[in-house]
Amino acid sequence: MVRLVMLSVGAFIWLVTEVMPIGLLTDIAQGLHVSPAQVGLLVTGYAWLVALTAIPLTLLTSGVDRRVLVASLLLLAGGVDVACAFVTNYALMAVLRIMLALGHGIFWSVIAGVAVRLAPDIPVARATGWAFTGVAVGFAGGIPLVSAIGQWLGWAGARLF
Repeated sequence: MVRLVMLSVGAFIWLVTEVMPIGLLTDIAQGLHVSPAQVGLLVTGYAWLVALTAIPLTLLTSGVDRRVLVASLLLLAGGVDVACAFVTNYALMAVLRIMLALGHGIFWSVIAGVAVRLAPDIPVARATGWAFTGVAVGFAGGIPLVSAIGQWLGWAGARLF
């Protein structure tokens, strides 16, 4: 059960990381000295890249142990979040978001299967439900919390939470 909760925390992190720029669009734009439209491109471009690469990259990583893959993807998300907190250049932020987008589709493609493998004694629906609980918590509380932290500490500070 602890492993499923950790997987759910990973889903929370990925979700909040994906949409965090939306709540802090103008703050990020000011911090990077670009227009809000350019920051919006960081979200839209991210989504398009995920859509175009999720299947091919998931197939490409099909031979990798899923637990190792998920752990590596969570390290990627955490590392990129920390790096983004210190970015002062739009181009570097875009590169970091591209790296994150490439891992994003893989993470969401394998999370349900990993949940079932981590908890073979739990019914499939319950195991996947636990894994995806992080998504609901992220939408309901994580995104508003990160936006509030961003308003309080600045957009870069929000990346560290």
